[in-house]
Amino acid sequence: MPENKSPILSSHYYKHLKQREHNRQLVEACVELLECGDHDALAYLARTLGIPPQLRHQVWPLLLKYHPMCISPNIMSNTVVWDAEQCVYKLINGAETKPKGDLEGLILHDLRKYFRNVNGIEEGQEMDALKDAILRFLSKWSRILQYESGLSWIAVGLAEWVPLTQDSDGPVVLSERKHSHGSTSGSGTPHSSTCLSHLYREYPLPDRLRAKMRSSPLFTFDEIYERLLLVILHCPDTIAAQRLVEAAYIQKTASKRTSTEVKEGKLDYFPFISGGDLAYQTQVFFKVFSTVLPELYHPFTEENALQPSSKRTGWLYWWIKCSGARAFHKQDRGRLWDILLGWRPEPNENTIDFFLNYNLKKFDQFYSPKFKHVLQFLKTTTRNDPFWFPDLDTLPLGTSKFRYDFNVFEELLNRNRYGHETPPDPAPEHYDEKIPFSLLDPHIQLVFIYIAILQYNEFKLLEFEETETSEFLNNVPMLSKADDVCFKKLYDDDGMAYQNGSSSQEELQKRPESSSLRIGSDAKASHSFDDILNMAGDIWRKWLWKELEECSVSK
Repeated sequence: MPENKSPILSSHYYKHLKQREHNRQLVEACVELLECGDHDALAYLARTLGIPPQLRHQVWPLLLKYHPMCISPNIMSNTVVWDAEQCVYKLINGAETKPKGDLEGLILHDLRKYFRNVNGIEEGQEMDALKDAILRFLSKWSRILQYESGLSWIAVGLAEWVPLTQDSDGPVVLSERKHSHGSTSGSGTPHSSTCLSHLYREYPLPDRLRAKMRSSPLFTFDEIYERLLLVILHCPDTIAAQRLVEAAYIQKTASKRTSTEVKEGKLDYFPFISGGDLAYQTQVFFKVFSTVLPELYHPFTEENALQPSSKRTGWLYWWIKCSGARAFHKQDRGRLWDILLGWRPEPNENTIDFFLNYNLKKFDQFYSPKFKHVLQFLKTTTRNDPFWFPDLDTLPLGTSKFRYDFNVFEELLNRNRYGHETPPDPAPEHYDEKIPFSLLDPHIQLVFIYIAILQYNEFKLLEFEETETSEFLNNVPMLSKADDVCFKKLYDDDGMAYQNGSSSQEELQKRPESSSLRIGSDAKASHSFDDILNMAGDIWRKWLWKELEECSVSK
């Protein structure tokens, strides 16, 4: 008598096969685009679908080579502060340069938290290589940014995908080591004797595809690390932006505001599209959090989880300033960094300068507005930026009419007002060739992704005790388990990879928790990062629509 499979198992089975075929095509497309050096198409795939784990060590350097924030950098500072009264920058107390020996000691102290309970010559060499990369970065940028622990955790996060060394079996990377913040007990699981792993053993890649990729790296690890930091720590010139916005707004409204009102910040500066500094990103996070998740926001504030003086606010540093370093699983952090590295504005001077308001270079010629290689796989992808908004992609950002965020906001308010009619957009020619570019600053995108993560886990967080909440925030449970399993078994035989339609589900449960607290293992947990990304885009649109509605009513 033939075996009757459960409809649920059968559904999971075919969903798995479909996703696996999609991921195989994604790998093939990325390898083909790498062969021809098409960084525009790779950037598009990075910010929308993510780069396959097997290929990040090849794709990320190319994306960083042409990243606008690397070509024209400007990073946040922890050494100087702006004095609004005297209109000068002042050195922060304690920001003086430390002796090299003391600095090396600080770096090694932080790195040992990752290499805990691992002894060996190879691990010592890895630590020295990471320390040297950090020191080389500081030798160039220490007048702006002094050492802080995030630099070490970003370095080890990069080394989990980009090899410090290679051997005959391919790239050798750091294997993720979960940690418990402020605890030495960990999860109770024994530590491995090594922290190194072969990338292609964990995430296989057929020999025929390996043979198509460049054998020599585009950049050294140190150079990739520096460029990654230029993106993660990027900051527009907020002082200049605020002055220009205030001047333009006063002139536009013919307002008789005093200089005191300007100094006190009574003129609204809210770069919700072009992005701001760390303080602004945190402000947006709180604002959206309180608006979208009020029931969760109030317990957080009552438990001091969001208060600046709280000892449990370290997660905000790792989430917002360090773009997920230390707090997120390496696969999820890889997707966050894919979004950062794949960010590309419309390739023209005006739009680039809208986001990089300090920029004095002309480099829009490095980018193509259309796909240079229209692969069949690219034709099947959704042609929308995840953070689209009605009419936003039709506004020529950075031109005289839309030089600042408030200009854009006013136009969106006008176009989306009830009863307002706009002519339909003309049908585009050669639609398959047009690249959908980024419409929102990448760090603001991450803020909405973080809100989506909290929303996805809202009910469990409402039930948690304070210590459980803190553990969740500092060690976020893996969000993309199904993605990870699929890429690890991408080239397994059908029967091996998904026996009876259930092995993938079993695999999702094998990963140990980050601590003795069982967090994030319920049936509602997300198993695909795409779910979170789509939710983040929805939150962005609903939040902005609500802001527009409130402004429309107030007018």
